[in-house]
Amino acid sequence: MKNVNKFGLGLLLSVAIIGGVSVINAKTGEVAMPTTTKAELNTAVDVTRADLKVRVVDVSSAMQASEEGQDFAKKVEPRRQQLAQDIEAKGKAYEDAMTKLKSQASTMNEAALAKKKQELVKMERDYKDTLENSEGEMKLVIQQGTGIMIEGLSSSVEQLAKKEGLDLVVDKNSGQIVYSSGKADITAQVVKEMNKHYSSKLARNDKTASSVLTVVSNKKAPAAA
Repeated sequence: MKNVNKFGLGLLLSVAIIGGVSVINAKTGEVAMPTTTKAELNTAVDVTRADLKVRVVDVSSAMQASEEGQDFAKKVEPRRQQLAQDIEAKGKAYEDAMTKLKSQASTMNEAALAKKKQELVKMERDYKDTLENSEGEMKLVIQQGTGIMIEGLSSSVEQLAKKEGLDLVVDKNSGQIVYSSGKADITAQVVKEMNKHYSSKLARNDKTASSVLTVVSNKKAPAAA
């Protein structure tokens, strides 16, 4: 059986934030990836025009050390302790019942022994359900709280980065980009090179080269009814 004294979850979950804007849903904890529009591609600044100023931030430590993070931890802790105590009590009750049954099994008749074993199965199932539900509850609460704190952290990083003239701010633990300026975005250049490469294949009429068109053309048409 899982050691109930080890129950607990970390205060903060790993989250993804891009471009200084929160991309985690505060209600569901789901991450939504941003998209790049044609207008953004056309206005992107050439990254080769200047050297990039890059800094790192420990997102998890920053949120934990912030006043909001500390207030959140204080608010969550009583509920976490309550859930842990409930799990520990049910775990201990199961273990005590199992120990008692082992010591009395030799003196019990078959029907009584079977009944006690069924009771143990029910107690174990109840313990596992409680553990699973408690962990799920805490995970959801932490996701929601983290999502809200990320909004404040993202805004703070963006303001500081603009003030300091930074181009990239990266989470030192996950490597996720927390903030990026237009100067750091080479999406437009990548798209331009991809188009050149594709145009070159079309001009050569290179049927052996890998292309999305070859993938489509290789698909057989459905047989006529």
